[in-house]
Amino acid sequence: MKILHLLFTLLLCIGITNAQEKDYEKTGDDPVHELKVNVAFLILGNTNLMYENILNEESSIGASVSFPFDDFVSWDLNFSATAFYRFYFGDGYAKGIFAEGFGMFNNYDERIKKRVNNQNVRVNEDINDFALGLGGGYKMVSKGGVSLEFHIGIGRNLFNYGKDGRTFNFVPRGGIHVGYQF
Repeated sequence: MKILHLLFTLLLCIGITNAQEKDYEKTGDDPVHELKVNVAFLILGNTNLMYENILNEESSIGASVSFPFDDFVSWDLNFSATAFYRFYFGDGYAKGIFAEGFGMFNNYDERIKKRVNNQNVRVNEDINDFALGLGGGYKMVSKGGVSLEFHIGIGRNLFNYGKDGRTFNFVPRGGIHVGYQF
């Protein structure tokens, strides 16, 4: 966790120093929408699709959904829907280093300890939860509107943490996204 904080602080400092170099003004040609797919998750058998609405040169809001389609990797996660806000520190219009805050609804399988007939047993249970978290990353955009993004983050589930045997208190967020701005 300390490494994540150190990395986030380092990215934040680099972004602030880079942001002081140039001023950009929005033109009518600047894209405001971006669709992306997480190719890292796709290779591992999980679909992760993202939409981002660029508000101005330094901020955007967006949403993503994720669900596994293959058992190549044992995904405890059944489904997640995430909303996020990003602040860009880069040297261009909504690209470069960014920091992100997110909220994630997630549904997953969990083995919970229960008392059945005076015995402790573990049963599989389908659990819904909501997490809040922080992340950061870097986005590059070509002149043609193709984007490549690397990001990482972590969130903390807020509910159901009192259940015995629960192992899904934190949720990861990240990946390698390829997309298109329009």
